[in-house]
Amino acid sequence: MRTYSIKGIQHIVYEDADELPNNFIYKANWREGQLNDWVLADDGCYIQILRHNKMKPHRKHKRHARSYIGTCTGTFMVSESAKLDTVKRHNIYSFGGSKTSSKQLFDREKTNGREELFSLYVSQGVDAVKAYMMAYKTENPKYAEQKAMLLLKTERIKKSVKEEIKPVLRELGINEDFVLRGIRDIALTARQEGEKLKAFCKLVDILEIEDKGTKQSGVAVVGFKGFKPESIEAVQEVMELKE
Repeated sequence: MRTYSIKGIQHIVYEDADELPNNFIYKANWREGQLNDWVLADDGCYIQILRHNKMKPHRKHKRHARSYIGTCTGTFMVSESAKLDTVKRHNIYSFGGSKTSSKQLFDREKTNGREELFSLYVSQGVDAVKAYMMAYKTENPKYAEQKAMLLLKTERIKKSVKEEIKPVLRELGINEDFVLRGIRDIALTARQEGEKLKAFCKLVDILEIEDKGTKQSGVAVVGFKGFKPESIEAVQEVMELKE
């Protein structure tokens, strides 16, 4: 939940359905919202419409009057192609208004419910774009791709995905000690197959054993596609070899 002050009045943005008050009423299609209605934005948050008006038709082009809405975070045109998000603009009364999304997105440390669901899907091997569309209930692939790539770069999402992966690793009996010992054994045995070494190297990236303080840390999580059967078989072969 976030709050923004406008003319001394605090306005709330609910970031997750779990935060909503009892008997909370909102419109799932924000384009149908009227003044003072609460609506579901395209980024999965809930926000109130504080202004609802129409622009005067342009005489030269004879355009029809176009509706727009204002919230505590910005001003948006109402159309089928338009998107409503809850990113705070520097100027909430102008279209565009200079977004401050990057800092807000990366500064936040705690994941909300939709981000946790997104992390779960990604850890299960679901494509990041599809995972975003499933978690945030959007049907726009381009919008989902843009948002998913940003989320995957944040530290809280990297950490959340790793947390979802840990039970799978434990079930396979994989930990840092196992991986380090395996790499040592393979390094000392030149006759071992390269595929087994690749399996260990992938696990090194996932566990972040190597170069924890560098910019490469966590890169494997961004590209992680879930544990495929062949990957698990390769690890199990190594485990049998070590017994």
